[in-house]
Amino acid sequence: MNKIEWDTMRRPELRNRNIGTASSGFKHRNIMAIPESVLDRLGKDSRYYERVKLDHVHHFEIGTNELTVLYENLRPGYSYGCTPADVAHLISLLPEEDVAGIDLISFRQPTRKQVQQSPVWGRFIYYATIGSYEGRCVNLEAFDVSKTIEWPRKLSVESQAELERLKKDGHLHEETRRSHRLTVTETSLRNHILYRTLLHEIGHWVDYDSKINRPNDRLDEDWDRAFDLYFSRPSAEREAFAHRYAVEQSAKLRLDKKIPFDRISD
Repeated sequence: MNKIEWDTMRRPELRNRNIGTASSGFKHRNIMAIPESVLDRLGKDSRYYERVKLDHVHHFEIGTNELTVLYENLRPGYSYGCTPADVAHLISLLPEEDVAGIDLISFRQPTRKQVQQSPVWGRFIYYATIGSYEGRCVNLEAFDVSKTIEWPRKLSVESQAELERLKKDGHLHEETRRSHRLTVTETSLRNHILYRTLLHEIGHWVDYDSKINRPNDRLDEDWDRAFDLYFSRPSAEREAFAHRYAVEQSAKLRLDKKIPFDRISD
């Protein structure tokens, strides 16, 4: 075939326009994400943070309430900063009406991917199903004390406030040219988890309970409306209430010299 014939047959405008698209078999990128099962998507299985290996189960009587603590063993290098007995003791120091509705405390060891994709110190689960245990749950996550926390130098107002709270907890702070670097120790982790995170998550329950459950003379339709209104509030507003509750309770307990207290072994 001579050059003239080749140029005549080659039609650039008729090239395959599907190259690189889904029509030619282009697949979605393998995005790093916390895996979920088909049962998760169908709502027939627990969420990933409700999957706790029940290595130890503790039961505590606090006033007229029973608190169940679910404990998952730690991987090397990780720490919870406190013990189940520490948590039970601190809860016993709070007003009984504030903690009466909390059923479970879960000490959970996150996977490496969960730490990478969704790192948290703790969370409040309005209704959790963990094994055969169900109810309102405060989840406390293990932290790898061998690693540092790095934040960018440019922070939002909320992040700046959180950085100040982290420094007050005792985490060692270093400001570099590009980032804020925090080193976590066993002592600072205990201060953070026991005297702030736990109180913060209980604050979420107090906020919910005071706005929905405590006015018990409501009709069912009023309860449903209050429920919808509660979760329609901006998350920043709910976080502000929980922060405020933690600060107020911590200050009161420190004034009464009830915290800090020595580690209580189980």
